[in-house]
Amino acid sequence: MFLTIDCDVDLYDLIERSRAMKTSIARTVRWLQELGIPVPDLSQTLRSALDRVPGRVGGS
Repeated sequence: MFLTIDCDVDLYDLIERSRAMKTSIARTVRWLQELGIPVPDLSQTLRSALDRVPGRVGGS
């Protein structure tokens, strides 16, 4: 469960780590970025995930 700068962090990783640390996803992203771990843009990641939800109205 350790991360290095070579790790690929995805939305699932962010959710799981946030749950484990009992904090928000945004705070987890900030902490990882401060440690030098590359993290995908949270807003773009969430938009992309929502675009894949079947039957979603108003997708971009």
